[in-house]
Amino acid sequence: MNFLPLSFRIPALAFPEQWRPPQLISCLLIAAACLLGSSALAQTDAESARLILQVEGFESESLSPPSDDAEWETMDLPLVTRFGDEEHIDRVLWLRFKLDKPADNIPHSLYFYRYNLSIDVYFNGQRIGGDSYRPNRQTVAWNHPRIVDIQNANWQDTGNEVHVRFVGSYFGGTFGPMLFGPQEQLQELYEVRSFRQIRVNEWLQASGILVTLLAMSLWIMRRHDPVYLLFSALTVSWLVLQTHMVVYYNLIEYRYWLPLVHIAIDLFILFMFLFLTRFARMPSPRSERALLCWTTLAVLWHIFAPVTVWWMGAYTVHGIGNLFMLTLLARIGVRAVRDRDMLSVIIGITVIIQFTLAVHDWLLIMTGDMEDWESAMYLSQFAFPLLLLVFTIGLLNRFVSALNTAEELNRTLERKVEASRKMIEASFAEQRALELSRAAEEERVKIYRDLHDDVGSKLLSIVHAGRDHKLGELARTALRSLREAVSRANSPQQNLAEFLAALREESKLRLEGTGHQVDWLQADELPALILESEQVYNLNRICREIVSNVIRHAQATHISIQVAVSENSWQLCFVDNGIGMQSEAAMGNGLRHIKERAAAINCSVEWNNHPERGMQTCLLLPIEHSHAAATLPIES
Repeated sequence: MNFLPLSFRIPALAFPEQWRPPQLISCLLIAAACLLGSSALAQTDAESARLILQVEGFESESLSPPSDDAEWETMDLPLVTRFGDEEHIDRVLWLRFKLDKPADNIPHSLYFYRYNLSIDVYFNGQRIGGDSYRPNRQTVAWNHPRIVDIQNANWQDTGNEVHVRFVGSYFGGTFGPMLFGPQEQLQELYEVRSFRQIRVNEWLQASGILVTLLAMSLWIMRRHDPVYLLFSALTVSWLVLQTHMVVYYNLIEYRYWLPLVHIAIDLFILFMFLFLTRFARMPSPRSERALLCWTTLAVLWHIFAPVTVWWMGAYTVHGIGNLFMLTLLARIGVRAVRDRDMLSVIIGITVIIQFTLAVHDWLLIMTGDMEDWESAMYLSQFAFPLLLLVFTIGLLNRFVSALNTAEELNRTLERKVEASRKMIEASFAEQRALELSRAAEEERVKIYRDLHDDVGSKLLSIVHAGRDHKLGELARTALRSLREAVSRANSPQQNLAEFLAALREESKLRLEGTGHQVDWLQADELPALILESEQVYNLNRICREIVSNVIRHAQATHISIQVAVSENSWQLCFVDNGIGMQSEAAMGNGLRHIKERAAAINCSVEWNNHPERGMQTCLLLPIEHSHAAATLPIES
């Protein structure tokens, strides 16, 4: 196996001055890289770490470092070959280089970015780290970075030498440059790269297993629908590739395992093509048969092709398979534009990303610049979650749309039924209340009328008989009570505007008839407030008593009647310019009657007495309706 210095690295985020196709493809992958937590790739810090780009090499299967007398040859890193050797399955190459003892006592380490298949590291003749091994398994560390710590006790003052036993693969090998520097710095680089290349892929592998089980369960329940079986086959083939990214102790020898991985890649393309044609409902029988024949030839190539040209043939086969995907993508794009089909748009975008990731990996292996190769990362295996997203969106979109439609129809029907029920109940309640109120009112008026006509006439006869003064006075009192009861019955419900209009007319008529000047101040708009018959009766009695007191006792020439409305109450005030209230005794029983009637209707009364300047009497009543109007300005 001849290791040749070769550069083929594609920078993912550090763009050189001249743009090349690999860099353009990497730009398209920035969004996907961010999702994988690799937006900030670790870069070499030349000031604190030494990048080792030149070593001496000697081919030997020895288990311990060869002597200085061996034919060591100078080699430049990275060492890369795409050509295998059928005579040497696992060829061993020893590499050596010297290190100067650090001036400080800070622990230092060696950091290996990438190598294929395994390494053992010796420092001053003593093994200090490398890969581990298990019986009947082959260690495959091609995607696993490695950090090896150098203890301070292992350092010599001079002549410190590192030997690396590098085991290559049947299909060729890769050994990248190494970093030597402070342990803390290199440990951070190692953890970042391990997370991107191993941990993320392990999570995807676990999710892929769950998705495979789910798809198989759906296919068992719906065997007439092949889309679930195809999706299961698709996930299984992808899981083989995903296992290749994370496996370390492999049960299968690498010379058999790598062809199996590339067979899985071609099967992945085949199953994805078959799945998408059915999922997007775009059948293409001739293309499917052609791709099936080509996949069969690809499998035969991976199994029987000579190892010397195996790599070139394997990626050529993958490229031709992806051409079938491009034709399907073109058809999906045409339908997306013609029908404005959102599902076709999503499928098209997913296939573009899948194809782009595949081309990125192909360029990463076959062409390009290797200067910043240590930040390289294979991305094609991450296309599967995007395809899973399309599959999930398609099925869930149909399910959720149907569910939303059914729920919306159900909610609309429930709203209509509830509204109809409330309208019927409200109408029935209003009609019933109105009927009861009318019947009660009619019966009450009839009773009072009968009492007035029958009992009233008899009491009036007793009064006019005049034989017994005490009996006549008693009859007069009973007659007044009867007339008051009849008057109460004849005081029906009124809205506030009607009550105030009647009060205004009566008050002006009485006051102006006795020579008083009257000002009525009231808001333009009043709340839609209904006064019960009890309130109407007592308010009329109170207001008549207040007006009577003004006429009889106030000696006033002017009176102002003011109506004010607030959010929770309304107020009625009588303000005169008379002599005020000299004493409550002078007012007789009028004030007591006002207080009693006000208390009966939950009304508060306030007198503001200003001797020789007049009297202000205010009635304050609450508004129990939540829709009452706010206070409005008072106008004359």
